[in-house]
Amino acid sequence: MSAFASIPGVIGYMEFHDGPRRVITVDCQGPGLTTGTYRPIITIDGRSFQVMWGPVAFEIPADRNVHVSGHVMSNSMTGFASLLLDPQPFDEQLVYRIRTMSAMGELTRVAPVGY
Repeated sequence: MSAFASIPGVIGYMEFHDGPRRVITVDCQGPGLTTGTYRPIITIDGRSFQVMWGPVAFEIPADRNVHVSGHVMSNSMTGFASLLLDPQPFDEQLVYRIRTMSAMGELTRVAPVGY
């Protein structure tokens, strides 16, 4: 069990990992009609999580690359975005955005405060 397992609202890392960990927060944003009808799906290293719109926190390894992607399931997969995070010792914040059911979405890093 990691130190993050006791923090309410942080989704734990599901794969085997013995090293240091950190937290990323993904802020899921979408247009009004989409947010009322569909839920975003965030995938961390191949494990998918259906989440709510707004900020969601995930525990990830801090000592290796981690693949993060997002999409929305409607009649088909839409709003797909993907990002490979490099090893870092600090927590990060990402924003996942979709445009009115476009095939492509955006997954971007937010600059740290004071940057």
